[in-house]
Amino acid sequence: MYKLRYLIWAAIALSFLVNTHQVLADDHEKQKEVLAEAWILTIKAGENEDFEKAVKKHGEHRRKLNEPRSWMMYSPVLGDDLNRLLIRSAGFGWADMDKFREWSMENNPQKHFNKNVDKYVSDYGHYMYVMDTKNSHWGPDVKFRYGGVTQLVIKHWQRGALNELIKAFSDAAKATNWPYNWSWSNGVGGTGDLFLAIPYSDWASMAPP
Repeated sequence: MYKLRYLIWAAIALSFLVNTHQVLADDHEKQKEVLAEAWILTIKAGENEDFEKAVKKHGEHRRKLNEPRSWMMYSPVLGDDLNRLLIRSAGFGWADMDKFREWSMENNPQKHFNKNVDKYVSDYGHYMYVMDTKNSHWGPDVKFRYGGVTQLVIKHWQRGALNELIKAFSDAAKATNWPYNWSWSNGVGGTGDLFLAIPYSDWASMAPP
């Protein structure tokens, strides 16, 4: 039915802005669809230290511009492609995409990024997700150091059946007080992959309950 890809990302202390909020399971009452946007940057070999300094400098620049979004950064801790950085923001709607575009055109943070950060990056990926808030279980008090992300590549004709399984799993997990938080999301564009994210405070918390 599907192919699996599992990654563990570590949250790092290089966030562009303060206090990134996570999508709550009851946010679906406020707007029809809750979105997340992410960039994956591949850092040039040997440039990690200079890249980190440049990103911190760029973060300060965006703070001075009073950016309306907050972002979190994550780095992979397992696998064979560790020289990457995931930059993610979540919790907004489609109309907010237009507002953010207007802010970006007015303040042009990209110019500062291109001058200070781009020279240390070899590749970019840009992604959008629709958060499945009804079947997710992620409250405002969730604290985590690591995020385990399972990516499922779905056959098109199995999407409906899988949606039923997701609801059944989520309902059962909530009913039995499964000792984890989790978040489902669907990729926008491309193959429309499904993603399941589970937060962990440390390595010990990854052990099966």
